[in-house]
Amino acid sequence: MPAVWLNWVKTGRAKRLQAAPILEIRKPSEQTPSSLDDRSLIQEVYKHFRDRPSVFESFAAYIFQMMYPDALIDEVTRATVDGGRDAIGRLPLGPSSDPIYLDFSLEAKCYAPPSSDGNGNSVTVGDTKRLISRLKHRQFGVLVTTSFVAQQAYKEIREDGHSDNSEWERHCFCLKEGRFRRQNIVN
Repeated sequence: MPAVWLNWVKTGRAKRLQAAPILEIRKPSEQTPSSLDDRSLIQEVYKHFRDRPSVFESFAAYIFQMMYPDALIDEVTRATVDGGRDAIGRLPLGPSSDPIYLDFSLEAKCYAPPSSDGNGNSVTVGDTKRLISRLKHRQFGVLVTTSFVAQQAYKEIREDGHSDNSEWERHCFCLKEGRFRRQNIVN
């Protein structure tokens, strides 16, 4: 019998399993699509919106809603003086007959995707701090970008206990499987 078990039987005290915290900082290559088709798709989205980043904000809210169909986008904020949030919404949890709602703020960054050498216009510490600083108690932040989060910004997010949910494959799947059509993009 394991010593830990015998100790619990004898004393009634459990020794908690402890593991060192893992501080995973994803590289830009791990935050972006791996397939050429998916990278091309992100590049196409970037090219379409690069001169109209405020229109990208509506598209980013649409992408988030495709990934989380239950998400309610309450407002896509105006292009300027938006309080640091591009969209606000709620994500219902629990039974549909009596859900509770988690509020979120969404920030959209239409930045140049990384090139084949890994260089690109990354989401910076300032960008992420701005989003995080706008969050109120029990809210969460959503960042939608055509690029990647810079290493320092990523490190600070993780050190501050925020999580990362990079789901490029799922984003690209939503876009490629016909749920995204060029005519659905706000002109």
